[in-house]
Amino acid sequence: MKGTMNDSLLMSNIHSKLAVNQSNVEGECLIENITLLRVKKLKLILAAFLSLITAGLFLLLLRWFFKIRKSFLYKDVNNIKDCTHVLVDNSDQTKSIQKLEKILLQIEQVDNSQQDEVYCFENRMIKYIYYNVQDYQYFQALEYPVCKMTFNELKERNFLDENQAIVNKQAFGQCQKLIDVPSLPYYLFKEMTSPFYFLQYISIVLWVFESYIQFSIIIFSVSLSITILNYILMRISLKKIQQMAHYSENATLLRKDVESSLRESIRIVQVVSKDIVVGDIIILQDKQILPCDCVLISGEALLNEVSLTGESLPIPKYSLPSTNEKFSYNKNNKKYILYEGTEIYQSKSDQNKQVLAKVIRVGFHSFKGQILRSVLYPKPIQFDYYKNSMKYILGLLVIVLIIYFSMIYRMYQLDFPVYFYLYRFFDTVTWIIPPFLPIFVSLSQTLALMRLKSFDIYGIDPQKTFISGKITHMCFDKTGTLTQNGMNVIGYYNENLDQLITHELVQQLNKQQDLQHNLFSTCHGVYLVNDNLVGDMLDVEMVKFSEYNIQNVENDINIKFKGSHPKFKNELQVIRMFEFSSDIQTMSCVAYDSEKNQYQLFLKGSPEKVQELCDQSTIPNNFQSLQNSLSIKGFRIIAMAHRQLNSRDEGKQSPRESLEKQLNFLGFLIFENKLKDDTSEAIQSLKEAQIECKIISGDNPLTTLQAGVECGILNGNKKIYYVNIDYQELKFYLIENQQILPYQHESLTKIQTLKLLLTNDEQLVITGKVLDFFYNQIKQINNISPIQPPESDSSLDEWASENKSINNSKQSRTSNKVDLCQLLIQKTIVFSRMRPEQKRIIIEIIQSSGKKVGMIGDGSNDCAAIKQGDIGISFAAADAAFSAPFSSSKDSISCVVRVLLEGRCTMTVNIEIFRTIVTQNVMKYIGVMVLLQEAQNFGGFQYTYLSFMCGMPLLVFLALSKPSNKLQPYTPDDKFQGLSNCLSMYSQFIIFGFAFIIGYFILTSQNWHVATSELEESNGLKIYVMQGELNSIIFLMINVFYMSSCLAYYVSHPYKQPIYKNIFLFPWIILSSIYGILVIIKPEYCLNALNIASSIQDHTVILLIILATVIASSGLVLILEELIIKKYFGPKTIKQIV
Repeated sequence: MKGTMNDSLLMSNIHSKLAVNQSNVEGECLIENITLLRVKKLKLILAAFLSLITAGLFLLLLRWFFKIRKSFLYKDVNNIKDCTHVLVDNSDQTKSIQKLEKILLQIEQVDNSQQDEVYCFENRMIKYIYYNVQDYQYFQALEYPVCKMTFNELKERNFLDENQAIVNKQAFGQCQKLIDVPSLPYYLFKEMTSPFYFLQYISIVLWVFESYIQFSIIIFSVSLSITILNYILMRISLKKIQQMAHYSENATLLRKDVESSLRESIRIVQVVSKDIVVGDIIILQDKQILPCDCVLISGEALLNEVSLTGESLPIPKYSLPSTNEKFSYNKNNKKYILYEGTEIYQSKSDQNKQVLAKVIRVGFHSFKGQILRSVLYPKPIQFDYYKNSMKYILGLLVIVLIIYFSMIYRMYQLDFPVYFYLYRFFDTVTWIIPPFLPIFVSLSQTLALMRLKSFDIYGIDPQKTFISGKITHMCFDKTGTLTQNGMNVIGYYNENLDQLITHELVQQLNKQQDLQHNLFSTCHGVYLVNDNLVGDMLDVEMVKFSEYNIQNVENDINIKFKGSHPKFKNELQVIRMFEFSSDIQTMSCVAYDSEKNQYQLFLKGSPEKVQELCDQSTIPNNFQSLQNSLSIKGFRIIAMAHRQLNSRDEGKQSPRESLEKQLNFLGFLIFENKLKDDTSEAIQSLKEAQIECKIISGDNPLTTLQAGVECGILNGNKKIYYVNIDYQELKFYLIENQQILPYQHESLTKIQTLKLLLTNDEQLVITGKVLDFFYNQIKQINNISPIQPPESDSSLDEWASENKSINNSKQSRTSNKVDLCQLLIQKTIVFSRMRPEQKRIIIEIIQSSGKKVGMIGDGSNDCAAIKQGDIGISFAAADAAFSAPFSSSKDSISCVVRVLLEGRCTMTVNIEIFRTIVTQNVMKYIGVMVLLQEAQNFGGFQYTYLSFMCGMPLLVFLALSKPSNKLQPYTPDDKFQGLSNCLSMYSQFIIFGFAFIIGYFILTSQNWHVATSELEESNGLKIYVMQGELNSIIFLMINVFYMSSCLAYYVSHPYKQPIYKNIFLFPWIILSSIYGILVIIKPEYCLNALNIASSIQDHTVILLIILATVIASSGLVLILEELIIKKYFGPKTIKQIV
């Protein structure tokens, strides 16, 4: 009874919204919160009844409008036991309703209790479980609880038997990623019952009632064909993703024999990869591609992670350490995790003779599975293009409706039936809203991707081609992006920094056994794979410079590798390795010199970090000056240090932090990293196009600065200011004539000096420390402890006033710091010593001001920034295209120029397509309004001819337009309600409209013209007169207007090639215009099905007047567009916009 009462009290306090704790299997597809819902059964029955009596229309209404469906069918509940569904608020601002189920499942709770019956729902391939722990209710993605285990627990060889494997498979899923490809009938039903198509169905029904049966059939057939084409393209895309996700090979497992009477009877099992389950122990083999995420519990392995990072580098993986610390998925533990899709270069067993790994994530839970989920469920992109087009159409709709209502009196005079008023009204609405617009937009984007492919640039998101047309800022990584992948070792300075020792000097002075060369041959990430040195190019060149040989050690897991010089007997054995970390900017190793019987710690990294870790007495006086002079010349500097260790145990067991301190400085290793051959040319093209270029690098600030000067991102003829943080204080340096001079404005504080530099638009170079400095200050301000309210009521008002003042002061200081930080990032040109997360933050802050930003990089350190950018370009190969919308198989940054050219071309084409479709519809509408004066309308085949034989080829050929060869300092304007676009489109509406009216008065003024004044009758129904003299005149005029309108709208410079280079569009316009002019003079040359009135053929003078009107109208449109609108209201430069 007590328990029941407590439960009821507990449930009464549960809010319908529940939190969702983040897990390690969701990736970027997160859930913000969950709302508990319950189906309203009576409303469900009512919905079924309303759907039945409305022939399914009410059901479609519920499907189209999420808010209506949610409020009509569901109600919020507070008790999980009353819940039937959940409302999911995804992190990408989308919502969905999922069914809540109660299933039998054995999972471990946070308090180590077991649950048999659990509430769960599935969202985007991931199962979420309801938890109730110590009065805290929440949902969390179901995952194997490795983060609740210690390293020792995870390392235990708890072999699964078949029964346990079945339980784990039921709980955590199987080792495969099933991606459904919808069937054609399902896809057709889903797409062709959307509001977009439903509007077409209304039009088709109206046209059938108006006896336009042939036109209606063609409209439906074209819509169906295009939908089937979209299905084929979608199916091809999903099939490609299926191929990326599919993996089916045999794997070798160790499992417990459940039928054996022995206490521990372990057997080797060969299974297909899909039968692997979480908790299984796999025997790893060389050349194996991993089907799941694992942790190494025995032995070591060298992996190729190109499928995830895009960098084909050997990544060493080590077995879990023996410790009682909790395991986590942080950066420091990546060295123990083997990711799905990566290939084992080579493995090394320990005393157990086997290299073993424990499976921790399978299917969509794995890291690769998380990437696939982000591909399957991309963040929705808000297009200004569609929003602006809808605003324009709504404004235009108001105008045409005014015209419609003004014609009601004429319809009354002609004695139109009531239903004709409705026909005309719905015709007005459906004609103005362009139903085929999304189709031709998609066509232009797909064609852009195909053109990019011909330049070895591959895109995975067609919508990004459109967005690339609006890019105004471009950010570049330095090493491997602006500069070449390969590096040349110039030489090194010894510990005294008094002489550059080149390769020739090494040979002359026999320095191969010096400590520096010992470091070159040991402190690196180079491995011998198939007799080839594989690793980071910097390390490979360093090893080659040392002339030492690298040898694999297969029979001793305690030795990573050996290094020896062919001329000497000494052998260096690397017994411990600390990989390079971009956070601490160093790497180190412990090596044993067999000849000297000594253990040494060797370390290399950034000069600033190495200087911090060294005994300051070993740092030469010219350390900073030599570093600056080398950096300003563009050399890459790696500082070196060492420390002799007392014993093997110290080297093997001491933590990294205690080993890497009080080191002896060993000197500088100097590399030359030249720019790529065409980097300067590409940057010059971007600068001329007013694209603001920035460098975001993890390299030395002065080296990065010099690269910026050499490629043209920085102007070397102007002053450059370098800003750094030293002892928590801003420091300013003036870089001029390769001299580095301290700078501080007199009578100004540090912050005031910085503001002055920003106000004057000076060229700035900052480091990651500066970014941290401002972020930390903002955090400190925000973390001021709130003052507690007094207990007495009498002083409450006084406290509230004081606390409000403090809060306002706090907000003001925060705002000032944030504004200064944003301005600093907006104005800074070169960012150096930036960590991966800082790179992403920089792009995010630039975007916060409404600018479109692109990012290009070549390594895993750039992935976060590439994903953050509005467009991202990678030089990565294989599956690394996941991390970037565009990837180039060539390592030239000219791909940036090509992507932007295609983007601007695609955006311009889409603007032209919108203008052309709307103008064609408005011309037909105005023509019909004129024909209405004589109760006429276009015939069915005339509509077919205008829409599909005349208009649609123009739209298709427009999409085939190619980009300009040179990037210009303009971006297309897709603000359709803007002055330029309104002048362009409304001028055509007015001019062509007056031309139709002139044609009407010319015809009706003739004595021989016989006007029609009443509707015809067909099968007992009133219908329009679909042929006649007025019908023929208006139809012949509109043919030529279609061509002249498209020609006037066409924009070549600065976005596209001239129209005559479009080998489809230009001939079509010319030939169609000639034919249109010819049939005005000689109507008898028209197709018989067009029903041109024979009575006008004998009146050549009138036809010539009509032709003159057409030519004058078309000429006026072209002159107005070219000489006034494009010239005086044309595109603005990027600087004018920004």
